[in-house]
Amino acid sequence: MKKKLLLLLISMFVIGIGTASAMDTAKAPKMKMTTDIPKGILTPNHINSRIGELNMEDGVPTVKTSDLIYDNLDFQHGVISFLSGIQVASMEAMRKGLLTFGPANKTVVLFENLMDSKALWLTPNTTS
Repeated sequence: MKKKLLLLLISMFVIGIGTASAMDTAKAPKMKMTTDIPKGILTPNHINSRIGELNMEDGVPTVKTSDLIYDNLDFQHGVISFLSGIQVASMEAMRKGLLTFGPANKTVVLFENLMDSKALWLTPNTTS
């Protein structure tokens, strides 16, 4: 049973390779209704971008290009993480600053006057 299965797999492999190589060498005939593909919609083989040169082979990025794109994507995720943390850091600094006025959950800070541009608050009330 194992020999038959092995023989079947080998024969399918050989037939598959023969068919694939025949398909590679055969070129589609040029018919009168065949439309040429405009160059404007094809993927270029070379792109200059702000992160460097991006090279493609038949529309597929090379390994170097793929690594460059993933490195840029990792950098962008780091930037997003940093920018998302700014709000948390600001709220923590404001919380620590308010704790200097008294114990937590027992003190409300009220200001007698409106804020001006000298105050170091995130969003001070300057108009009402």
